Amino acid sequence: MRLLFVMDKKDYEHCTHRFVRNSARSIIIRDGKIAMIHSLKYDYYKFPGGGIENGENPVEAMIRETREEAGLVVKPETVKEYGYVHRIQRSDKDASECFVQDNYYYLCEAEPEAIRQDLDAYEAQEAYTLEYVTPLVAIQKNRSVGASPYNPMMFEREARVLELLISEGCFRLDAKAPLHEVLTAQKKRTQNTMLIRKATCEEMLRLWGNQDTTHVSPTARFFYQNISTGNAVFWTLDHGGELIGELYIFSDLDDKDFAEKLRRICAPFG
Repeated sequence: MRLLFVMDKKDYEHCTHRFVRNSARSIIIRDGKIAMIHSLKYDYYKFPGGGIENGENPVEAMIRETREEAGLVVKPETVKEYGYVHRIQRSDKDASECFVQDNYYYLCEAEPEAIRQDLDAYEAQEAYTLEYVTPLVAIQKNRSVGASPYNPMMFEREARVLELLISEGCFRLDAKAPLHEVLTAQKKRTQNTMLIRKATCEEMLRLWGNQDTTHVSPTARFFYQNISTGNAVFWTLDHGGELIGELYIFSDLDDKDFAEKLRRICAPFG
């Protein structure tokens, strides 16, 4: 399975042990909309799916979790690999623990009629609700989540996967072809392409290892302020799901010496 992208906070230097918890998630698209789980309590969207249990393979876990969370019965013969996201960071609960997770995503179709959900207690408390939404609705929602007990990387992961699906044409479908065949063909055509996209100042902070502006370097604060005020535009360059470059375009920057330093800082890497 191809790597979509890596989310690495690089904050685990002093961790003494690892905790690995992999997951599997379904991508189900109907009529240009995607099946998402909406947490009504915390107002975010996630792909149906969850943790892989002992003795399960990722596909089995994806089918089970999609049935439990969404009430959608996946058709096994339609399942196709899409890609995985690798996440690594210091645990939110234990500063000595490094949290590692591979999130596997699968394109698939489901039976037309949904069945009764089988939610865990916390999922029921959050009022997990199946919704078919346009991808932009879910992306915008996940980038404006308020207070919640979850790490913001989870919301951003789902938003970035949705952006990849958009960029690879997965929502412009040929109605005459089966969904999984269309998506497979589109993926093959675009697997070697580069993705250039305009990013936000919040994404810049996360990329630099910060969640907010409370404790950041003067350079990071300078970039954040210029992007947020519109004096600078932040672009990212991805290839094969991996970030390989950043570009910052400033409207007004009089200090030529500092401009030269910025040119070196922002040069593509990887």
